[in-house]
Amino acid sequence: QKRLFEYDTPKSAPHELTVQNISPYLTEAPDVVVSKRSKPIGTSPSMGCGSKPSDGGHLILDAGEKSELLAVEPEAADYLMPFVGSQEFLNGGERWCLWLENISPATLKRLPNVLRRVQLVKTFREASTAEPTRRAAATPSRFFFVAQPKAQYIASPEVSSERRKYVPIGYLPADVIASNKLYIIDNPSLYVLGVLQSSMHGAWTRTVAGRLESRIQYSGTMVYNNFPWPDLPPKSEPNQPLAPAQQAQAAIETAAQTVLDAR
Repeated sequence: QKRLFEYDTPKSAPHELTVQNISPYLTEAPDVVVSKRSKPIGTSPSMGCGSKPSDGGHLILDAGEKSELLAVEPEAADYLMPFVGSQEFLNGGERWCLWLENISPATLKRLPNVLRRVQLVKTFREASTAEPTRRAAATPSRFFFVAQPKAQYIASPEVSSERRKYVPIGYLPADVIASNKLYIIDNPSLYVLGVLQSSMHGAWTRTVAGRLESRIQYSGTMVYNNFPWPDLPPKSEPNQPLAPAQQAQAAIETAAQTVLDAR
């Protein structure tokens, strides 16, 4: 006899259920497993990780370190960008990064404190046991992995509390650098944001996502790429009524904008 125990909340008493079969996701279902996919189903835009520094912490600054740097090198302000991971996205807080993608060698030489940090990145990477990290020592002023969109983008935290009914997903501007602890979509579509913030996507996430302790650990290849997006019909001709699916899309976009307005 197979038994499942369900909880209304993480701290409530369990309800015991007798079931025919327990799936790998601890649900009453067949033994079906979701596998990683490199691309999303249908025509939805691709999702990837934010930028990864692999810098030993030398390109990342807290508010105090930022103030200290600017006190002696105010020109560095042009290269300091807000740096947001799951923690900052969900709970606020302030972190900054040295984003030196377009800095010239001459400018870098005029900023000895920034240059010192770059040299420490080089030393850190050279000492790494991972060959890709050692190779990245040749470009110590750059993040190890760069994936920053050029315009406003959708961001989703990698880890979120299981107590939330919805995993908070939203927009970030192009001048906020997303860390590799955020999943990002280089597309500001209200429709995509609305679907990702829906209870349907939330149910899918809670079922197939990984867990960090009890917290939800999102994954682009497992959760997002396997999500069954609806196929949308082509746009109607001018002055023609919208098809039902197009009406639904418009309703989702309106709801997503209402969420943003409420925030």
